[in-house]
Amino acid sequence: MKYFYHFLSFGMLAILCSIQTVNAQTNVSGNITSNTNWTVANSPYLITDTLTVDAGVTLTIDAGVTVKFAADQAMTINGALVADGTDADKITFTSASESPSPGDWGTIRFTNNTNVGSVIDDVLMEYGGAGAGGALLSYTTGAFSVNISNSVFRFSSLHGVDLRSANPDITKSEFLNNGGYGVYSDFSLSFTVDSSRSSNNSQGGIRVPTNAEIVITASDVDSNGVGILIDNGATPTIRNNNIRGNSTGIRVIQAGSSSPLIEDNTISDNINWGINNQGTAAITAEYNFWGKRSGPTNLSNPAGIGDKVSDNVDFDPWLGDSATLPIKEITTNPVNGDVWYADTVYVIKNNITLPTASTITIRPGTNIKFDGTFTFRVNGTMIADGTQDSVIAFTSFKDDVYGGDTNGDARASQPARGDWNYLYLSNSGTSSVLDYVNVRYAGSGASAVYVQSTSVQLSNLFVDNNARSGIQLLAVPTQFENIVANANGNYGFYIQNAVDIKNVVAQRNDYSGLFISTEYSAFSVT
Repeated sequence: MKYFYHFLSFGMLAILCSIQTVNAQTNVSGNITSNTNWTVANSPYLITDTLTVDAGVTLTIDAGVTVKFAADQAMTINGALVADGTDADKITFTSASESPSPGDWGTIRFTNNTNVGSVIDDVLMEYGGAGAGGALLSYTTGAFSVNISNSVFRFSSLHGVDLRSANPDITKSEFLNNGGYGVYSDFSLSFTVDSSRSSNNSQGGIRVPTNAEIVITASDVDSNGVGILIDNGATPTIRNNNIRGNSTGIRVIQAGSSSPLIEDNTISDNINWGINNQGTAAITAEYNFWGKRSGPTNLSNPAGIGDKVSDNVDFDPWLGDSATLPIKEITTNPVNGDVWYADTVYVIKNNITLPTASTITIRPGTNIKFDGTFTFRVNGTMIADGTQDSVIAFTSFKDDVYGGDTNGDARASQPARGDWNYLYLSNSGTSSVLDYVNVRYAGSGASAVYVQSTSVQLSNLFVDNNARSGIQLLAVPTQFENIVANANGNYGFYIQNAVDIKNVVAQRNDYSGLFISTEYSAFSVT
Protein backbone atom coordinates (compact mmCIF):
# COMPACT_ATOMS: atom_id res chain seq x y z
CA MET A 1 0.00 0.00 0.00
CA LYS A 2 1.32 3.38 -1.03
CA TYR A 3 0.08 6.86 -0.02
CA PHE A 4 0.59 10.24 -1.68
CA TYR A 5 -0.22 13.67 -0.26
CA HIS A 6 -0.76 17.07 -1.87
CA PHE A 7 1.30 19.94 -0.44
CA LEU A 8 0.16 23.53 -0.08
CA SER A 9 2.21 26.23 -1.82
CA PHE A 10 3.84 27.34 1.43
CA GLY A 11 5.16 23.86 1.97
CA MET A 12 2.94 22.72 4.79
CA LEU A 13 1.63 19.19 4.59
CA ALA A 14 -2.15 19.04 4.13
CA ILE A 15 -3.85 15.67 4.42
CA LEU A 16 -7.01 16.84 2.66
CA CYS A 17 -7.26 14.44 -0.25
CA SER A 18 -6.01 10.90 0.21
CA ILE A 19 -4.98 8.84 -2.79
CA GLN A 20 -4.47 5.12 -2.32
CA THR A 21 -3.30 2.84 -5.14
CA VAL A 22 -4.25 -0.82 -4.75
CA ASN A 23 -3.99 -3.40 -7.51
CA ALA A 24 -4.03 -0.79 -10.30
CA GLN A 25 -6.98 1.00 -8.67
CA THR A 26 -6.61 4.47 -7.18
CA ASN A 27 -8.85 5.28 -4.23
CA VAL A 28 -9.65 8.97 -3.72
CA SER A 29 -11.69 11.01 -1.25
CA GLY A 30 -11.78 14.35 0.55
CA ASN A 31 -10.63 17.65 -0.98
CA ILE A 32 -8.42 18.22 -4.01
CA THR A 33 -6.47 21.33 -3.07
CA SER A 34 -4.05 21.72 -5.97
CA ASN A 35 -4.17 21.10 -9.71
CA THR A 36 -4.36 17.36 -10.28
CA ASN A 37 -4.24 15.03 -13.30
CA TRP A 38 -5.90 11.60 -13.35
CA THR A 39 -4.26 9.27 -15.87
CA VAL A 40 -5.06 6.02 -17.63
CA ALA A 41 -2.06 4.41 -15.90
CA ASN A 42 -3.72 4.89 -12.50
CA SER A 43 -7.25 4.13 -13.70
CA PRO A 44 -9.78 3.20 -12.48
CA TYR A 45 -10.20 5.84 -9.76
CA LEU A 46 -12.55 4.85 -6.96
CA ILE A 47 -14.25 7.64 -5.01
CA THR A 48 -14.66 6.09 -1.59
CA ASP A 49 -16.07 9.19 0.08
CA THR A 50 -17.43 12.48 -1.21
CA LEU A 51 -14.80 14.27 -3.28
CA THR A 52 -14.53 18.06 -3.61
CA VAL A 53 -12.44 20.02 -6.11
CA ASP A 54 -11.65 23.23 -4.23
CA ALA A 55 -12.14 26.71 -5.68
CA GLY A 56 -9.15 27.80 -7.76
CA VAL A 57 -8.16 24.19 -8.44
CA THR A 58 -8.46 22.18 -11.68
CA LEU A 59 -8.95 18.42 -11.86
CA THR A 60 -7.99 17.15 -15.32
CA ILE A 61 -9.08 13.65 -16.31
CA ASP A 62 -7.39 12.07 -19.32
CA ALA A 63 -9.25 10.37 -22.14
CA GLY A 64 -9.96 6.70 -21.40
CA VAL A 65 -9.99 7.05 -17.62
CA THR A 66 -12.72 5.30 -15.61
CA VAL A 67 -13.99 6.89 -12.40
CA LYS A 68 -16.06 4.71 -10.06
CA PHE A 69 -18.20 5.86 -7.17
CA ALA A 70 -18.77 3.88 -4.01
CA ALA A 71 -22.34 3.74 -2.79
CA ASP A 72 -24.00 7.15 -2.29
CA GLN A 73 -20.83 9.13 -3.03
CA ALA A 74 -20.64 12.27 -5.14
CA MET A 75 -18.26 14.85 -6.56
CA THR A 76 -18.54 18.61 -5.98
CA ILE A 77 -16.75 20.95 -8.38
CA ASN A 78 -16.05 24.27 -6.66
CA GLY A 79 -13.11 24.76 -9.01
CA ALA A 80 -12.78 23.30 -12.51
CA LEU A 81 -13.28 19.85 -13.99
CA VAL A 82 -11.67 19.16 -17.35
CA ALA A 83 -13.12 15.88 -18.57
CA ASP A 84 -12.13 15.96 -22.24
CA GLY A 85 -12.32 12.48 -23.72
CA THR A 86 -12.37 11.32 -27.31
CA ASP A 87 -14.87 9.38 -29.36
CA ALA A 88 -12.70 6.27 -29.11
CA ASP A 89 -11.72 6.81 -25.46
CA LYS A 90 -14.53 8.32 -23.50
CA ILE A 91 -14.11 9.20 -19.84
CA THR A 92 -16.45 7.01 -17.80
CA PHE A 93 -18.16 7.90 -14.50
CA THR A 94 -19.94 4.85 -13.17
CA SER A 95 -20.92 2.72 -10.20
CA ALA A 96 -18.39 0.68 -8.26
CA SER A 97 -20.93 -2.09 -7.76
CA GLU A 98 -20.39 -5.41 -9.52
CA SER A 99 -24.12 -5.33 -10.34
CA PRO A 100 -24.73 -1.65 -11.00
CA SER A 101 -28.19 -0.10 -10.87
CA PRO A 102 -29.62 3.42 -11.09
CA GLY A 103 -28.95 5.51 -7.98
CA ASP A 104 -25.84 3.64 -6.83
CA TRP A 105 -24.07 7.00 -6.45
CA GLY A 106 -24.99 10.66 -6.37
CA THR A 107 -23.97 13.41 -8.76
CA ILE A 108 -21.15 15.48 -10.20
CA ARG A 109 -22.14 19.00 -9.25
CA PHE A 110 -20.89 22.35 -10.55
CA THR A 111 -21.05 25.24 -8.08
CA ASN A 112 -18.59 27.82 -9.48
CA ASN A 113 -20.40 30.89 -10.85
CA THR A 114 -17.60 31.96 -13.20
CA ASN A 115 -15.92 30.40 -16.23
CA VAL A 116 -12.85 28.62 -14.90
CA GLY A 117 -12.34 26.37 -17.91
CA SER A 118 -14.43 23.30 -17.10
CA VAL A 119 -15.00 20.87 -19.97
CA ILE A 120 -17.52 18.04 -20.39
CA ASP A 121 -16.78 16.39 -23.73
CA ASP A 122 -16.87 12.72 -24.72
CA VAL A 123 -17.82 11.44 -21.28
CA LEU A 124 -20.13 8.62 -20.18
CA MET A 125 -22.04 8.97 -16.92
CA GLU A 126 -24.20 6.13 -15.65
CA TYR A 127 -25.95 4.57 -12.62
CA GLY A 128 -25.96 7.70 -10.43
CA GLY A 129 -28.61 10.31 -9.69
CA ALA A 130 -29.23 9.64 -6.01
CA GLY A 131 -29.35 12.29 -3.32
CA ALA A 132 -29.68 16.06 -3.46
CA GLY A 133 -28.31 16.46 -6.98
CA GLY A 134 -31.05 14.33 -8.46
CA ALA A 135 -29.08 13.80 -11.66
CA LEU A 136 -25.85 12.37 -12.98
CA LEU A 137 -24.62 15.90 -13.69
CA SER A 138 -26.09 18.89 -11.88
CA TYR A 139 -25.63 22.62 -11.43
CA THR A 140 -26.39 24.70 -8.35
CA THR A 141 -28.37 27.92 -8.74
CA GLY A 142 -26.11 30.51 -10.35
CA ALA A 143 -23.47 28.01 -11.44
CA PHE A 144 -21.62 28.80 -14.65
CA SER A 145 -23.12 27.14 -17.73
CA VAL A 146 -20.51 24.52 -18.55
CA ASN A 147 -21.27 23.20 -22.04
CA ILE A 148 -21.89 19.50 -22.74
CA SER A 149 -20.85 17.78 -25.95
CA ASN A 150 -20.46 14.27 -27.41
CA SER A 151 -21.50 12.69 -24.10
CA VAL A 152 -23.86 9.99 -22.81
CA PHE A 153 -25.96 10.14 -19.64
CA ARG A 154 -27.85 6.97 -18.84
CA PHE A 155 -29.41 4.87 -16.08
CA SER A 156 -29.86 7.70 -13.58
CA SER A 157 -32.37 7.11 -10.81
CA LEU A 158 -33.79 10.54 -11.65
CA HIS A 159 -32.58 12.96 -14.34
CA GLY A 160 -29.73 12.71 -16.79
CA VAL A 161 -28.69 16.32 -16.20
CA ASP A 162 -30.30 18.92 -13.94
CA LEU A 163 -29.42 22.36 -15.25
CA ARG A 164 -31.28 24.29 -12.56
CA SER A 165 -30.67 27.89 -13.80
CA ALA A 166 -27.66 27.16 -16.02
CA ASN A 167 -27.85 27.76 -19.78
CA PRO A 168 -25.31 25.46 -21.42
CA ASP A 169 -25.11 24.44 -25.06
CA ILE A 170 -25.80 20.70 -25.23
CA THR A 171 -24.62 19.18 -28.50
CA LYS A 172 -24.28 15.69 -29.94
CA SER A 173 -25.13 14.03 -26.64
CA GLU A 174 -27.46 11.24 -25.51
CA PHE A 175 -29.76 10.95 -22.51
CA LEU A 176 -30.99 7.39 -22.19
CA ASN A 177 -33.06 5.26 -19.81
CA ASN A 178 -33.17 7.73 -16.94
CA GLY A 179 -35.85 7.67 -14.25
CA GLY A 180 -36.82 11.34 -14.62
CA TYR A 181 -36.06 13.62 -17.57
CA GLY A 182 -33.13 13.32 -19.89
CA VAL A 183 -32.58 17.09 -19.66
CA TYR A 184 -34.29 18.78 -16.73
CA SER A 185 -34.45 22.44 -15.75
CA ASP A 186 -36.74 24.46 -13.52
CA PHE A 187 -35.20 27.95 -13.82
CA SER A 188 -33.05 28.09 -16.94
CA LEU A 189 -33.97 30.67 -19.55
CA SER A 190 -31.98 29.89 -22.68
CA PHE A 191 -30.14 26.56 -22.86
CA THR A 192 -29.85 24.79 -26.22
CA VAL A 193 -30.08 21.16 -27.26
CA ASP A 194 -28.75 20.38 -30.73
CA SER A 195 -28.07 17.17 -32.64
CA SER A 196 -28.75 15.10 -29.53
CA ARG A 197 -30.97 12.24 -28.44
CA SER A 198 -33.23 11.87 -25.42
CA SER A 199 -34.78 8.43 -25.31
CA ASN A 200 -36.56 6.03 -22.95
CA ASN A 201 -36.62 8.44 -20.01
CA SER A 202 -39.51 7.65 -17.68
CA GLN A 203 -40.84 11.15 -17.03
CA GLY A 204 -39.79 12.89 -20.19
CA GLY A 205 -37.14 13.79 -22.71
CA ILE A 206 -36.63 17.53 -22.18
CA ARG A 207 -38.31 19.90 -19.73
CA VAL A 208 -38.65 23.54 -20.77
CA PRO A 209 -39.18 25.66 -17.64
CA THR A 210 -41.51 28.61 -17.09
CA ASN A 211 -40.89 31.65 -19.34
CA ALA A 212 -37.84 30.03 -20.94
CA GLU A 213 -36.66 30.63 -24.52
CA ILE A 214 -34.97 27.30 -25.12
CA VAL A 215 -33.78 26.16 -28.54
CA ILE A 216 -34.13 22.45 -29.43
CA THR A 217 -32.93 21.53 -32.91
CA ALA A 218 -31.99 18.51 -35.03
CA SER A 219 -32.52 16.07 -32.16
CA ASP A 220 -34.30 12.76 -31.58
CA VAL A 221 -36.80 12.74 -28.72
CA ASP A 222 -38.34 9.30 -28.61
CA SER A 223 -39.97 6.71 -26.37
CA ASN A 224 -40.20 8.96 -23.30
CA GLY A 225 -43.10 9.69 -20.99
CA VAL A 226 -43.47 13.21 -22.40
CA GLY A 227 -41.19 14.05 -25.27
CA ILE A 228 -40.93 17.79 -24.55
CA LEU A 229 -42.73 19.47 -21.65
CA ILE A 230 -43.33 23.21 -22.12
CA ASP A 231 -44.19 24.92 -18.83
CA ASN A 232 -46.20 28.12 -18.28
CA GLY A 233 -45.35 30.97 -20.62
CA ALA A 234 -42.29 29.32 -22.15
CA THR A 235 -41.52 30.16 -25.80
CA PRO A 236 -39.06 27.56 -27.00
CA THR A 237 -37.93 27.15 -30.58
CA ILE A 238 -38.40 23.49 -31.57
CA ARG A 239 -37.26 22.80 -35.13
CA ASN A 240 -36.06 19.91 -37.28
CA ASN A 241 -36.47 17.28 -34.59
CA ASN A 242 -37.84 13.73 -34.62
CA ILE A 243 -40.39 13.54 -31.81
CA ARG A 244 -41.80 10.03 -31.89
CA GLY A 245 -42.97 7.09 -29.84
CA ASN A 246 -43.54 9.09 -26.64
CA SER A 247 -46.67 8.88 -24.53
CA THR A 248 -47.20 12.54 -25.52
CA GLY A 249 -44.92 14.16 -28.06
CA ILE A 250 -45.19 17.77 -26.84
CA ARG A 251 -47.18 18.81 -23.79
CA VAL A 252 -47.93 22.50 -23.25
CA ILE A 253 -49.08 23.50 -19.76
CA GLN A 254 -50.10 27.06 -20.66
CA ALA A 255 -48.91 29.24 -23.52
CA GLY A 256 -48.12 32.89 -22.86
CA SER A 257 -48.73 35.94 -25.01
CA SER A 258 -46.34 34.53 -27.62
CA SER A 259 -46.56 31.02 -29.02
CA PRO A 260 -43.65 28.60 -29.04
CA LEU A 261 -42.14 28.11 -32.50
CA ILE A 262 -42.76 24.48 -33.41
CA GLU A 263 -42.04 23.71 -37.08
CA ASP A 264 -40.26 21.39 -39.49
CA ASN A 265 -40.41 18.51 -37.02
CA THR A 266 -41.50 14.92 -37.54
CA ILE A 267 -44.07 14.27 -34.79
CA SER A 268 -45.18 10.69 -35.25
CA ASP A 269 -46.22 7.46 -33.56
CA ASN A 270 -46.76 9.12 -30.18
CA ILE A 271 -49.16 7.03 -28.15
CA ASN A 272 -51.70 9.55 -26.84
CA TRP A 273 -50.97 12.93 -28.39
CA GLY A 274 -48.64 14.45 -30.91
CA ILE A 275 -49.25 17.80 -29.19
CA ASN A 276 -51.49 18.29 -26.18
CA ASN A 277 -52.14 21.93 -25.35
CA GLN A 278 -53.65 21.87 -21.87
CA GLY A 279 -54.01 25.64 -21.64
CA THR A 280 -56.56 28.06 -23.08
CA ALA A 281 -54.17 30.14 -25.18
CA ALA A 282 -53.58 28.92 -28.74
CA ILE A 283 -50.18 27.79 -29.98
CA THR A 284 -48.81 27.57 -33.51
CA ALA A 285 -47.34 24.30 -34.77
CA GLU A 286 -47.38 24.69 -38.55
CA TYR A 287 -45.19 22.90 -41.09
CA ASN A 288 -44.69 19.68 -39.16
CA PHE A 289 -45.05 16.13 -40.45
CA TRP A 290 -47.49 14.16 -38.33
CA GLY A 291 -46.57 10.66 -39.46
CA LYS A 292 -49.14 10.52 -42.25
CA ARG A 293 -49.49 12.44 -45.49
CA SER A 294 -53.04 13.35 -44.54
CA GLY A 295 -51.92 15.26 -41.44
CA PRO A 296 -52.81 14.97 -37.76
CA THR A 297 -55.97 13.57 -36.27
CA ASN A 298 -58.16 16.53 -35.37
CA LEU A 299 -61.78 17.52 -35.97
CA SER A 300 -60.75 20.35 -38.28
CA ASN A 301 -58.78 17.89 -40.44
CA PRO A 302 -61.22 15.02 -40.95
CA ALA A 303 -59.00 13.13 -43.39
CA GLY A 304 -56.07 13.14 -40.99
CA ILE A 305 -54.88 9.86 -39.53
CA GLY A 306 -51.54 11.05 -38.16
CA ASP A 307 -50.76 11.83 -34.53
CA LYS A 308 -53.60 13.25 -32.49
CA VAL A 309 -53.57 17.01 -31.83
CA SER A 310 -55.65 18.73 -29.16
CA ASP A 311 -57.68 21.92 -29.43
CA ASN A 312 -55.98 25.33 -29.52
CA VAL A 313 -53.21 24.13 -31.83
CA ASP A 314 -52.81 25.71 -35.28
CA PHE A 315 -51.25 22.87 -37.27
CA ASP A 316 -52.36 23.81 -40.80
CA PRO A 317 -50.47 23.84 -43.12
CA TRP A 318 -48.55 20.71 -42.27
CA LEU A 319 -45.84 18.85 -44.14
CA GLY A 320 -47.35 16.16 -46.31
CA ASP A 321 -45.52 14.89 -49.35
CA SER A 322 -41.79 14.89 -48.79
CA ALA A 323 -40.97 16.38 -52.19
CA THR A 324 -42.60 18.71 -54.67
CA LEU A 325 -44.07 16.62 -57.46
CA PRO A 326 -44.00 17.41 -61.19
CA ILE A 327 -46.90 19.42 -62.60
CA LYS A 328 -49.30 18.76 -65.44
CA GLU A 329 -51.50 21.72 -66.31
CA ILE A 330 -55.09 20.90 -67.25
CA THR A 331 -56.61 23.49 -69.59
CA THR A 332 -58.95 21.27 -71.64
CA ASN A 333 -61.61 18.71 -70.80
CA PRO A 334 -60.53 15.17 -69.89
CA VAL A 335 -61.23 12.49 -72.48
CA ASN A 336 -62.58 8.98 -72.12
CA GLY A 337 -60.00 6.63 -70.61
CA ASP A 338 -57.82 9.29 -68.98
CA VAL A 339 -55.87 8.10 -65.92
CA TRP A 340 -54.36 10.53 -63.43
CA TYR A 341 -51.47 9.24 -61.28
CA ALA A 342 -50.06 9.99 -57.83
CA ASP A 343 -46.61 10.91 -59.14
CA THR A 344 -47.96 14.12 -60.72
CA VAL A 345 -49.86 17.18 -59.50
CA TYR A 346 -52.72 18.05 -61.89
CA VAL A 347 -53.22 21.82 -61.90
CA ILE A 348 -56.67 22.92 -63.14
CA LYS A 349 -56.33 26.17 -65.09
CA ASN A 350 -59.90 26.47 -66.48
CA ASN A 351 -63.40 25.25 -65.83
CA ILE A 352 -63.37 21.66 -67.07
CA THR A 353 -66.02 19.03 -67.80
CA LEU A 354 -65.79 15.27 -68.06
CA PRO A 355 -68.11 14.54 -71.01
CA THR A 356 -71.10 12.21 -70.84
CA ALA A 357 -70.23 8.53 -71.43
CA SER A 358 -66.56 9.25 -70.64
CA THR A 359 -64.60 7.77 -67.73
CA ILE A 360 -61.64 9.20 -65.84
CA THR A 361 -59.71 7.13 -63.29
CA ILE A 362 -57.84 8.90 -60.49
CA ARG A 363 -55.33 6.69 -58.71
CA PRO A 364 -54.91 6.61 -54.89
CA GLY A 365 -52.76 9.44 -53.58
CA THR A 366 -53.27 11.71 -56.60
CA ASN A 367 -53.35 15.49 -56.06
CA ILE A 368 -55.62 17.80 -58.08
CA LYS A 369 -55.09 21.54 -57.46
CA PHE A 370 -57.15 24.45 -58.76
CA ASP A 371 -55.32 27.60 -59.85
CA GLY A 372 -58.31 29.93 -59.65
CA THR A 373 -62.03 29.80 -58.91
CA PHE A 374 -62.71 26.96 -61.33
CA THR A 375 -65.21 24.09 -61.38
CA PHE A 376 -64.74 20.42 -62.25
CA ARG A 377 -68.06 19.19 -63.68
CA VAL A 378 -68.52 15.43 -63.96
CA ASN A 379 -71.10 14.52 -66.64
CA GLY A 380 -69.51 11.09 -67.12
CA THR A 381 -67.96 8.64 -64.66
CA MET A 382 -65.19 9.55 -62.21
CA ILE A 383 -63.47 6.65 -60.43
CA ALA A 384 -61.58 8.29 -57.56
CA ASP A 385 -60.97 5.26 -55.37
CA GLY A 386 -58.34 6.17 -52.78
CA THR A 387 -57.21 4.43 -49.60
CA GLN A 388 -56.87 5.50 -46.00
CA ASP A 389 -53.11 6.01 -46.41
CA SER A 390 -53.37 7.42 -49.95
CA VAL A 391 -56.18 9.93 -49.94
CA ILE A 392 -57.04 11.64 -53.25
CA ALA A 393 -57.00 15.42 -52.79
CA PHE A 394 -58.97 18.17 -54.56
CA THR A 395 -57.49 21.36 -53.17
CA SER A 396 -56.03 24.81 -53.69
CA PHE A 397 -53.03 25.64 -55.89
CA LYS A 398 -51.52 27.23 -52.77
CA ASP A 399 -51.85 24.07 -50.68
CA ASP A 400 -48.34 22.70 -50.06
CA VAL A 401 -49.60 19.77 -47.99
CA TYR A 402 -50.56 17.65 -50.98
CA GLY A 403 -47.95 17.33 -53.71
CA GLY A 404 -45.53 19.85 -52.22
CA ASP A 405 -44.87 23.48 -53.14
CA THR A 406 -46.61 23.46 -56.50
CA ASN A 407 -46.70 27.26 -56.93
CA GLY A 408 -43.01 27.53 -56.07
CA ASP A 409 -43.26 30.33 -53.52
CA ALA A 410 -42.03 28.36 -50.49
CA ARG A 411 -44.23 29.50 -47.60
CA ALA A 412 -45.14 32.96 -48.90
CA SER A 413 -48.76 32.09 -49.74
CA GLN A 414 -51.32 30.10 -47.78
CA PRO A 415 -54.46 28.33 -49.03
CA ALA A 416 -57.80 29.77 -47.97
CA ARG A 417 -61.49 28.98 -48.14
CA GLY A 418 -62.87 29.75 -51.59
CA ASP A 419 -59.61 29.43 -53.53
CA TRP A 420 -61.56 27.35 -56.09
CA ASN A 421 -65.20 26.69 -56.84
CA TYR A 422 -66.60 23.15 -56.55
CA LEU A 423 -66.72 19.54 -57.70
CA TYR A 424 -70.05 18.99 -59.51
CA LEU A 425 -71.48 15.48 -59.96
CA SER A 426 -74.19 16.30 -62.49
CA ASN A 427 -77.46 14.48 -63.17
CA SER A 428 -76.08 13.10 -66.45
CA GLY A 429 -73.18 11.37 -64.74
CA THR A 430 -73.36 7.68 -63.89
CA SER A 431 -71.56 5.21 -61.63
CA SER A 432 -68.96 7.61 -60.21
CA VAL A 433 -67.06 6.43 -57.13
CA LEU A 434 -65.46 8.79 -54.61
CA ASP A 435 -63.80 6.86 -51.78
CA TYR A 436 -61.12 8.30 -49.50
CA VAL A 437 -61.25 11.69 -51.16
CA ASN A 438 -60.47 15.02 -49.46
CA VAL A 439 -62.05 18.21 -50.84
CA ARG A 440 -60.78 21.43 -49.26
CA TYR A 441 -60.43 25.20 -49.78
CA ALA A 442 -63.28 25.25 -52.34
CA GLY A 443 -66.64 27.00 -52.24
CA SER A 444 -66.06 30.32 -54.02
CA GLY A 445 -69.49 30.15 -55.66
CA ALA A 446 -71.32 27.12 -54.28
CA SER A 447 -71.00 24.14 -51.95
CA ALA A 448 -67.69 22.32 -52.26
CA VAL A 449 -69.25 19.04 -53.46
CA TYR A 450 -72.49 19.44 -55.40
CA VAL A 451 -74.33 16.15 -55.99
CA GLN A 452 -77.14 15.93 -58.59
CA SER A 453 -76.58 12.35 -59.75
CA THR A 454 -78.51 9.41 -58.29
CA SER A 455 -75.95 6.82 -59.35
CA VAL A 456 -72.82 7.82 -57.46
CA GLN A 457 -71.16 6.07 -54.54
CA LEU A 458 -69.76 8.40 -51.90
CA SER A 459 -67.90 6.92 -48.96
CA ASN A 460 -64.99 8.00 -46.75
CA LEU A 461 -65.35 11.48 -48.20
CA PHE A 462 -63.73 14.32 -46.22
CA VAL A 463 -64.88 17.86 -46.98
CA ASP A 464 -63.33 20.59 -44.86
CA ASN A 465 -62.27 24.25 -44.73
CA ASN A 466 -64.48 25.33 -47.63
CA ALA A 467 -66.05 28.78 -47.96
CA ARG A 468 -69.66 27.64 -48.19
CA SER A 469 -71.37 24.35 -47.32
CA GLY A 470 -69.39 21.15 -47.49
CA ILE A 471 -71.78 18.87 -49.43
CA GLN A 472 -75.05 19.80 -51.12
CA LEU A 473 -77.37 16.93 -52.08
CA LEU A 474 -80.07 17.45 -54.69
CA ALA A 475 -80.39 13.72 -55.41
CA VAL A 476 -80.17 10.45 -53.54
CA PRO A 477 -76.78 8.79 -54.13
CA THR A 478 -76.52 5.02 -54.44
CA GLN A 479 -74.18 5.07 -51.45
CA PHE A 480 -73.65 7.86 -48.94
CA GLU A 481 -71.83 6.84 -45.77
CA ASN A 482 -68.78 7.58 -43.65
CA ILE A 483 -68.79 11.23 -44.75
CA VAL A 484 -67.13 13.97 -42.68
CA ALA A 485 -67.88 17.64 -43.34
CA ASN A 486 -66.08 19.80 -40.77
CA ALA A 487 -64.93 23.42 -40.48
CA ASN A 488 -66.85 24.73 -43.50
CA GLY A 489 -68.18 28.25 -43.92
CA ASN A 490 -71.92 27.48 -43.95
CA TYR A 491 -73.31 24.00 -43.29
CA GLY A 492 -71.61 20.65 -43.19
CA PHE A 493 -74.46 19.04 -45.16
CA TYR A 494 -77.09 20.90 -47.19
CA ILE A 495 -79.89 18.40 -47.99
CA GLN A 496 -82.45 19.13 -50.72
CA ASN A 497 -83.82 15.63 -51.31
CA ALA A 498 -84.74 12.47 -49.44
CA VAL A 499 -81.62 10.60 -48.45
CA ASP A 500 -80.49 7.85 -46.09
CA ILE A 501 -77.47 9.24 -44.23
CA LYS A 502 -75.19 6.72 -42.50
CA ASN A 503 -72.20 7.40 -40.28
CA VAL A 504 -71.72 11.08 -41.00
CA VAL A 505 -69.89 13.70 -38.95
CA ALA A 506 -70.35 17.46 -39.13
CA GLN A 507 -68.54 19.63 -36.60
CA ARG A 508 -67.12 23.14 -36.31
CA ASN A 509 -69.03 24.42 -39.31
CA ASP A 510 -69.80 28.13 -39.13
CA TYR A 511 -73.60 27.67 -39.25
CA SER A 512 -74.84 24.19 -38.43
CA GLY A 513 -73.78 20.66 -39.21
CA LEU A 514 -76.92 19.58 -41.09
CA PHE A 515 -79.46 21.71 -42.96
CA ILE A 516 -82.62 20.05 -44.31
CA SER A 517 -84.70 21.99 -46.81
CA THR A 518 -88.26 22.27 -45.46
CA GLU A 519 -89.87 20.92 -48.64
CA TYR A 520 -88.17 17.56 -48.08
CA SER A 521 -89.12 15.49 -45.07
CA ALA A 522 -88.39 11.91 -46.18
CA PHE A 523 -84.91 11.41 -44.84
CA SER A 524 -83.20 9.37 -42.16
CA VAL A 525 -79.97 9.73 -40.23
CA THR A 526 -78.25 6.70 -38.75
